[in-house]
Amino acid sequence: MLSSQIELIHSTTGKRFSAASGGTVLLSSQDLNWRGISVELHHIVDGHRLLVQVGNPTAFEWK
Repeated sequence: MLSSQIELIHSTTGKRFSAASGGTVLLSSQDLNWRGISVELHHIVDGHRLLVQVGNPTAFEWK
């Protein structure tokens, strides 16, 4: 299976971490050479997330 190419940054510590645990990516746009956008379809991910980043990192939170 593919590894997630999408990273998040913890707002307090500044540490980077994967948007999803290993082995959950079913489909990815990483080989399509899209500039500025990554799309991934995962399985076994709690909840639904839509992350949009344009330019600099964007602050958001989910619960």
